[in-house]
Amino acid sequence: MTWEEYYSKFYGWATSTQIKRLPYAMLNADVNPAEIVDVARDIMDEKAAGRLMKRAANAGIQFTAEQILELSQCEADEGLYMILETSSCTFSQTQLDDLYFETGNDNVRRKVLEIARNQGIRLQSVCDDEESEEITPQRKHKRPGLLSALFFGALTDKDSGKMSGLQFRVGDHVRVRYRGQEGTIIGIHGNLYMVSLKDGAYVDSYIASDLEKCW
Repeated sequence: MTWEEYYSKFYGWATSTQIKRLPYAMLNADVNPAEIVDVARDIMDEKAAGRLMKRAANAGIQFTAEQILELSQCEADEGLYMILETSSCTFSQTQLDDLYFETGNDNVRRKVLEIARNQGIRLQSVCDDEESEEITPQRKHKRPGLLSALFFGALTDKDSGKMSGLQFRVGDHVRVRYRGQEGTIIGIHGNLYMVSLKDGAYVDSYIASDLEKCW
């Protein structure tokens, strides 16, 4: 099965079918990386997402920094490491800081530090005494569940009017550009917006360029 055939039918399949047929979808360097991001995020299975990310890296598919930041939310650390290992894109300091904190995996964090050093970037998240790349294990920042996200949103809502440089505010009704799904912003964490989708059935986080306001 070609990747194009798999992707064209992906959103019409049940999750079990998406996972079952994914290994048979052929990948090569010409596959659209945005479609890899779509499937990895929407397949709702960390192991399947991780295997797809590894295959994409081995196939030579190149991702933008924003796409890699989206893939970091799949919580598939081994796949993310391989994507970073084969990446040739340029990151901003904010993007590398977000990647560093998105994972609790030491290998991924070392790779982020290596990329930052090679690109001449000093991460805000790394203290001065960490020059030797000694990484203190920290708890993994997992994507929040609905209740915790709602709680966080309630806290954030108090200050959302005071936060500068944000394109959206808590309570805004938005649409996810590449999926067409609509939801409500319930929390803001750095440059990530937590959106309640499908009438609260689940919560996911997005960067501003993924979203557009619904009027």
